[in-house]
Amino acid sequence: MVMDNIDSDYDDLIKALTFKGVSPDQYKIDLSGENIGGDDQYILRKTEAGWSVCYEERGKKKREAVFERFLDAGNYLFWEISNTKSFIAIANEA
Repeated sequence: MVMDNIDSDYDDLIKALTFKGVSPDQYKIDLSGENIGGDDQYILRKTEAGWSVCYEERGKKKREAVFERFLDAGNYLFWEISNTKSFIAIANEA
């Protein structure tokens, strides 16, 4: 399993989303794997396989993607919401 620097990557992801003007109502991030649900929003969650990103609409998962690393899942979430490839580059600009 690949080791993550989750605390730093999480902070950078939130910073980049905020910088791009993304409302926190558009997404949820579940670092503990508690399987929080979403209501018409993107969910990034810890899973047994690593990390998953999906859009949940009325409790139904849409377009789920699974990643080994938080960094990759965060970049995918960021791209889906903002159409920008990397949150790290944006966080460094903010």
